[in-house]
Amino acid sequence: MVTVAGKVISDEVLDQLRVAVAETPAPSRRQLSLRLCQWLGWKNAQGRWQTMTARTALLALARRGVLTLPVVKPLFAKGPPKLVAFVPPVLNCPLAELGPIELVPVTSGQRNLSQLWNTLVSRFHPLGYQPMAGAQLRYLIRCRHGWLGALGFGASAKSLQERDQLIGWSPAERRQHGARIVCNWRFLLLPTVQVKHLASHVLGRCARQLPEDWQVRYGYRPVLLETFVGAGQAGTCYQAANWINAGQTAGRGRNDRRHAKARGAKTIWLYPLAADWRRQLAPGAAFPAPLTPAWVAQEFATARLPDVRLQRRLETIGQDFYRRPEANLPEACGTMAKTKAAYRFFAHPKVQAQDILQAHRAATLQRLTGQPVILAVQDSTGASYGARPGTSGLGPIDTDADSARGLWVHTTMAYTPAGLALGILEMQAWSRPPAAQRRAKGHRNQVPIEQKESYKWLQSFQATQTCQAQLPGTRLVSVADREADVYELFREATAPENQVALLVRVQHKQRKLSGEDQKLRAHVTGQSVQGIMAVAVPRRIGQPARQAQLELRFCRVEIQRPRDHDHPIVVWAIQAYEAVAPAQGPRIDWLLLTTLSVTTVAEAVEKVQWYSQRFKIEGFHRILKSGCRMEKRQLLCAEALRQCLALDLIVAWRIAYLSKFGREQPTLPCSVAFAPDEWQALYCLNHKTTHPPATPPALQPMIRDVAKLGGFLGRKRDGEPGAQTLWRGLQRLTDITDTWRAVLDLYKITPTPMGSGP
Repeated sequence: MVTVAGKVISDEVLDQLRVAVAETPAPSRRQLSLRLCQWLGWKNAQGRWQTMTARTALLALARRGVLTLPVVKPLFAKGPPKLVAFVPPVLNCPLAELGPIELVPVTSGQRNLSQLWNTLVSRFHPLGYQPMAGAQLRYLIRCRHGWLGALGFGASAKSLQERDQLIGWSPAERRQHGARIVCNWRFLLLPTVQVKHLASHVLGRCARQLPEDWQVRYGYRPVLLETFVGAGQAGTCYQAANWINAGQTAGRGRNDRRHAKARGAKTIWLYPLAADWRRQLAPGAAFPAPLTPAWVAQEFATARLPDVRLQRRLETIGQDFYRRPEANLPEACGTMAKTKAAYRFFAHPKVQAQDILQAHRAATLQRLTGQPVILAVQDSTGASYGARPGTSGLGPIDTDADSARGLWVHTTMAYTPAGLALGILEMQAWSRPPAAQRRAKGHRNQVPIEQKESYKWLQSFQATQTCQAQLPGTRLVSVADREADVYELFREATAPENQVALLVRVQHKQRKLSGEDQKLRAHVTGQSVQGIMAVAVPRRIGQPARQAQLELRFCRVEIQRPRDHDHPIVVWAIQAYEAVAPAQGPRIDWLLLTTLSVTTVAEAVEKVQWYSQRFKIEGFHRILKSGCRMEKRQLLCAEALRQCLALDLIVAWRIAYLSKFGREQPTLPCSVAFAPDEWQALYCLNHKTTHPPATPPALQPMIRDVAKLGGFLGRKRDGEPGAQTLWRGLQRLTDITDTWRAVLDLYKITPTPMGSGP
């Protein structure tokens, strides 16, 4: 057994390699590296074979004399890159006169842009053109006057003492998390472009754009940028862009095996792409939340149930619901005894929905600890249980004329600014009274807010305040859509003792302003455009995906108090408006109110990005309805449905969390989320073998394989799987795992890892 390129290769695999080399005709080195990947299950975050890593391992084995490789077949040399004619623009003006600066991604499929990038770097960069190593992204810098320069990002340094000490890495941890660091290999501004502050401005834009582009292309988000500035260069643009000076290199370079140190020492500059970058890269903090296969026991460890048997039953039902999300209750439980026990549990008089959610909320607060900003997104949805005369306590969903009856559900979900759902903070479930018992519209203004259905927004905000008191180092921001545009909520949010911020989209755009003749929308629209930001609009029915350019306006406003209320409300207003209407679908026109100060374009962009995460709760409700089939539950009363609904909410959160988390931490071993039987069964099924690998595959390839069971195709342009294919795949994975366990038990088989012998 030997270790090469950070991989362990057993004696059995070495024998298989020697047999393959002795074949007639002998396989090429490329074919041999592909076989090695298949034998050991080496895949990258996108689920593709790591043939280059395998090639490196084969070369290392050959140098040690362990293996004789086939003779290299001659290939035509590629030669230098093809250059094109280019006349650089001559610019000497303030930064504002350039207009919007655009970073244009360059791929190998875009021949013209690729040749232009090669030309700029070859002709104008002091180091000239050189192929970048590993995963990479290239950008061209453009404004309305033409091309301004180029940027290139590739693999980080394999070993860097100053950087690794700053992070706190060991060699093993560096190999595991090194892909989360991206190196700025080339940064070029044309010498004919003399614009003050342009370099730091471009670096700032790139730091915001690159993580999304990298995730789209490679399936994971980097958390740290690095670059190196040679002797005699000050690196002032990196300093102006808030990069961190991390010390000096040893001057060796990537391929200095003889310690010649011929390149000279360079200054190391680092730029964090995440507020908790050390925690993501440092030992013991590879992921922000417990993600073990025994997650149900962790979530309900502090449940306040009156009997230990109810505690065990809660964990059993939770695990059954998660293993078969789309199944009805008897199908999920699997046996008559477990089904009856589940029905008794939900009908138990001492089991309440809040008891179930309380334990999950406690686990959620642990996940939130240390996060700088958390978005507490709240929204409502209707749970229709059809016309069920046997179920008591339900109310109308739409109108009394509609026979459908059910519950209204209002949830508050905690999201990171990047959109990772960390848990449910609060749930309300109620049934509406019949229309005959509702008040007429003309009398609603005379009713206290506590007696209205809109009081749900204040209850959610107050629950968020309670969580804020337990998270002194975290800023909670309550985010809601237009229905939450009520005066009482803003009054609560602007109270001096409140610490939770509020961000709400405006519904009443004709609100009066104190001391102003104009209404709210007219006043904000009258402000000058302060900046332009790009927002990715996802594909919808009848509307293709697009990149929307939003004009930003913002100002401080004082909203006039309504009649019978005490004082006006002082908040900040932001308008994000799509000036050019899209060919299909409505244009974006968001008018937001927030209690947070907005005095710069960067602060306005941040708040608009936060609000854009609000739409994720709609996807969460879709998982709840379509994935967990909460509307198919058949219980005798509304109270039992609330208990079951609380459990469905937690299972739906877990599915949403796992779907997003696999993209955030693709290189973690899949054993953090899947039991050994689960990943071994799926691996052996996919690879037609009875010998699983000795070490678990990476998390993201495993999630993709599970999603493929649910219909995900995994083509090059398909991106990453969504929640729908994931919840379908989880159900099939349960059946595959059960079959795997049954066969092992029946034939008394112990699965032998590959390379450990017969």
